[in-house]
Amino acid sequence: MNYITITYWNSSDVGGMLYHNVPYKNKVYIDTTPALCDIEVKEEGIEDGDKNFIPTFRKTQKLYKCDLVCSPEFLEQLYFIQQHDHIQVTLKNDEKQIVSDWGVTIDEWIFGGHVVKCTFQFTTQYILQTSLQDNMRSACYIPTIPQVTDIITNNSMTFIDPTNNGVVDGSRYIVNKTIGLDDVFMFTGGVWVAQNEAIFSAIVFCANKGYNYYFDGVSWNAYPRLLTVTRSGGNAVCKGWGLPGTFVQLQLKSGLTWTDVGTPVLVESFKSIGIRYACPAGMYVFRVRSYSHGCNYGFSNQIKISF
Repeated sequence: MNYITITYWNSSDVGGMLYHNVPYKNKVYIDTTPALCDIEVKEEGIEDGDKNFIPTFRKTQKLYKCDLVCSPEFLEQLYFIQQHDHIQVTLKNDEKQIVSDWGVTIDEWIFGGHVVKCTFQFTTQYILQTSLQDNMRSACYIPTIPQVTDIITNNSMTFIDPTNNGVVDGSRYIVNKTIGLDDVFMFTGGVWVAQNEAIFSAIVFCANKGYNYYFDGVSWNAYPRLLTVTRSGGNAVCKGWGLPGTFVQLQLKSGLTWTDVGTPVLVESFKSIGIRYACPAGMYVFRVRSYSHGCNYGFSNQIKISF
């Protein structure tokens, strides 16, 4: 069976139910295979003196369509999904897509109205590109919640015995849990108190690590990060993580100097395919820098590797 996973939640109450200050998420598994119906491109621009069209804004989105046979109760749930401001779809290849538009259409009622054939479709946030720097600055990723001291786990001694491990009253930590959702916790009055700040797109600066951390709906991730460097057919293949919709440029260290190598790629390609760089046998030190139009997000960790 080809299941897709729909995770949805809201930043505030929906009709007086759930959500308010609670990091609660709904999740459903649907036995269907989405068909990529269309790729929509919207663009605006100007003409130069030679009548050449110069795009200043371009947005590319994927439109998926899914057929489903379900009960009336589940149909109601599909309609309820579109009431939420955060919808994430995980496809069968574990690719996660953030949904910008969601719609449901009833095709046919069968078996006396006990079963319905329906279609739901969704548009994903994909690529946003512009040459107008002022427009992009409004979309820059900046910290959205107060900074934290460090990132720890809930089975570390810092979390288990904070008083004897240097935790100051009033300090805040990202706590990655072995069970349950990651969150930001404040140590106050001798106890840890969850801040319920693990909401999609939240960004926080971690003082001890020196990185901003981004919450992707599942966990907190420092960005940008170079995770693996492998070799295939004489090429170094570098993969990692970054902010959605940003660009990643691979860099190579020579002495004390860092040099851009290869072509910049979208972070989605960096995560799935990787950046390839032709190199003979030898010792190399790689990192990446991350940016969007008008915003720079700094450099990743370094990986030193010998082929």
